[in-house]
Formats: sequence, C-alpha cells, structure tokens
Amino acid sequence: MATNIEQTIRDDFSFVRNDIADLKKCQLQYFVLSISGTAALFGIYKLFGDGSHFQFFIPLVPLLITVPCWWIFFDKAHTISRNNGYIQILEEILINNMEGNYYYYSFENALRILRYKSNEHKIVELCSIGNEKFNFKNILKLFFPREHNRFRYWILNWTVFTALSFISCTLSTILFFKNFHFVTEPCISSVTGVLILIIWLFLIFTMISTLKIAHKLIRGKYSYNSYYEIWQKLLRYEGTNEGITSNLEKDITLPVSIVRTKPIIQETENNNK
Repeated sequence: MATNIEQTIRDDFSFVRNDIADLKKCQLQYFVLSISGTAALFGIYKLFGDGSHFQFFIPLVPLLITVPCWWIFFDKAHTISRNNGYIQILEEILINNMEGNYYYYSFENALRILRYKSNEHKIVELCSIGNEKFNFKNILKLFFPREHNRFRYWILNWTVFTALSFISCTLSTILFFKNFHFVTEPCISSVTGVLILIIWLFLIFTMISTLKIAHKLIRGKYSYNSYYEIWQKLLRYEGTNEGITSNLEKDITLPVSIVRTKPIIQETENNNK
C-alpha cells in the first residue's frame, strides 16, 4: 500500500504529466490559429481591398493574431521544459521505489522555490550546463545541427511564425510605396512610413527574442537537461541523467531500480508531529 508521501508524489506526477500534455495541445492550437487567422484575413483583403490609400493596413491585421501567438507559443515551450525536468525526478523516485536521498516539497512549493531562486538570480548556481552563447555560429547550429536534433520542431515553428509575419509586413510595405507619394502627400506619407518602420522594428525584435528563447530551449539554460540538473539540486536528489544517457549510447541494459540510501523526505509540520 502506498504511503501518504508516495501517493502525493504519484498525484504530483499525474498532474505535471497532464499539464505538459495540455500545454502541448495549447501550443498546437495557437500555431493553427496563427496560420488559419492569417489565411482568413488575407482572404478578406482579397475580397474587400478597394485600392484606397489605407489598404496597406489590412495586411498588418494578421499580426494582431500571429505575434501574440508567437510569444505565447515559446512561453509555453519554456514551461514544458521546466515541467519535464521536474517530472524526470519524480519518475526516478517512483521507479526506485521511493529510495534515494531527496527533499520533496510538492510541485507548487517547488515552483515557489524555483521562482525565488530565479528572482534572486541564483538559478545560475544550480546549473553547470546550458551556458552556450547566443551568437551567429550557435544560431547556425539550430538550423543545421550536426547531431540528431529532436527539438527541431521548435525551430520549424519559429520559421513559420517568422514567415507569416514577414509576409504581412512585406505586403503592407509594398502597398504603402505603391499608393503613397512623398512629393504630393509629404505629411501623411511620412507619418505612415514611420508607423510601418516601427512595426518592422518590433517584428525584428520579436524574431530575435523568440529565436533566443528557442536557443535556450535547445542548447541553453531552458533545455530539458538543464532543468533536470536545476530540479536535481533544488530537491537535493542524488542522481544524474548523464549515466543513463551514456549507458543507452553503449547499449547497456539498465536495471529496473537502483538501491540507494534511506530517503530524506521533508514533510509538513503536522506530519512531523
């Protein structure tokens, strides 16, 4: 029969696993919304574009859908990676029949501790990996990885979001130069040109920022391995996924459970009493 702590860990495991599944489903919905919304609004432009001066605004409307979905998608990806690192620890604890050295706080309390460490900028102390710099050479590795990259779908999604936004801004810019004349309409042309320039700058900022998040997710401090190490140290769990990875690469059969020392579990004050 499972103890109270073991049952709580199992409940935590199910909760976090379902949360990861919901987050991935949410990502897919935002991705589909961006594509379908952009296609629908371009269809409206095709039907109702009247050739007026201000028709260049219509191609920019899809950005109201694409850009927020773009940011939310990668924010969800970060949350998925964080939860994945936590659930790896729970999996090992359950597989090892609750044996091992660790402190168990429950998921919400563990998140509170993680956020405190992040706010105090102490999270770097908990992770020795994922410090690769965001530069041109490492950006190329994201798009042309030498090793097998199982996170390529993040880059593919980033590319789709970039393409949708780029098409909207480019079409709007073309219509602007086609319909406005700086000689005959200097004032309105200048204001409109500045507006389009601001939109382009914000798009470039979004492209770079989300690509930086993707880099952290794949090769940086937001990666699965990085968050595994962070949770490992926060929970003071004695274990490492490096041994598992090396054994799998050597094609060695792993034991079902690894016997460790007596567990150290931090319970509530009521349980201690």
